[in-house]
Amino acid sequence: MIKYLSLFLLFLVPATTSLCAQEETATTDNQESIPKMSYLSLDAMYSTNSSAGSIDPTVNASAYMEDISFYHKSDIWASFMPVLYPFSEETSLDMDMSLGYTYYADNGFNIGAYYMNHYYRGDSALRGIDYQHMLDFSLGYTVGGLYLYADVYPMLGSETFYFSDAGLGYYKYWYWGKTGNWSFSVFPMMSFNAGTDNWLFQGLTTEERASLITDIQLAGYAAESFDYQGLDIIIPANIGYGGFSVGFSFIYSVIANKYKAVGMTNQSGFMFSADFMIPF
Repeated sequence: MIKYLSLFLLFLVPATTSLCAQEETATTDNQESIPKMSYLSLDAMYSTNSSAGSIDPTVNASAYMEDISFYHKSDIWASFMPVLYPFSEETSLDMDMSLGYTYYADNGFNIGAYYMNHYYRGDSALRGIDYQHMLDFSLGYTVGGLYLYADVYPMLGSETFYFSDAGLGYYKYWYWGKTGNWSFSVFPMMSFNAGTDNWLFQGLTTEERASLITDIQLAGYAAESFDYQGLDIIIPANIGYGGFSVGFSFIYSVIANKYKAVGMTNQSGFMFSADFMIPF
C-alpha cells in the first residue's frame, strides 16, 4: 500500500539499530558496551512500487524520496521525509514529519513510539489513505540476527483508520578491508498486515459505498471490519564504505482475497537508495 513507502523506512530504524548495536557489542574485545552516539542520516531513494494500495492497477505510484533524520544518543529521533511522484498527471507530493523514541533493553527487546504529521497535495489517485496524523506503538525483539516485531498505528483524519503489523526478519552482515570499513548486509523480512477497511470507502457517495459493501458481502467477506489485509515480503541489500552506503530492495505484496474481490492485485516493486551517516 502507498502508506508503506514511509512506514517501511521507519520500521528499519529500530530494527537495524538494535541488530547493529548487538553485533558491535558482541565483537568488542573486552565485551563492554560501546557508548551510544548521535548521528544525522541523509537518504535519497527511488521506489518503483507502482499502484501499491490502489484499486486501479494502472496507477503508477513510483516515487522519489528524501529522508533527513537525526538520532540522538538518548534514543529520541526526528525525521523529515518529502516524497515526489514524478509520473502523476499533476504535481503530487507527500511530506511526513516524525518525532519518536525507542528504548533498547539489554535483553534484546526494544519498545518504541512515534508521532507522524502527514501532508499530501496532488492527484487523488495517488493519495492513498487520506489522513493527517499517525501514532505508532511498537515492540521488537532481537536474538542473534533474528528480529521479531509487532506494532499498532491509528491514522487520524476526517475519520480514524486502525492498522497492525507483525513480522520477522533476519539481518546478516559482512565486513572486509584492512580497516573493516567496507560492509555488505542483507535483511530479508516478512510482515503480516491487518486493519480496518474503512479506507476503501473514502470519497465515495452514499450509493457507491452501499454498492461496494454489497459487492464485498456477496463475495463472502465481512465489510466495515478489522481483518487481515495482506503479506509483505521485503528483501533489502546494502553495500557501504564508512558512513556511506547504497542499497537495493525488492518488495512484494500479497493482497488478501477480500481486497482482490474489489479489484486490487498482488504488487511488486524495487527501491534504490543512497545513504550517508554523519556521527556526532
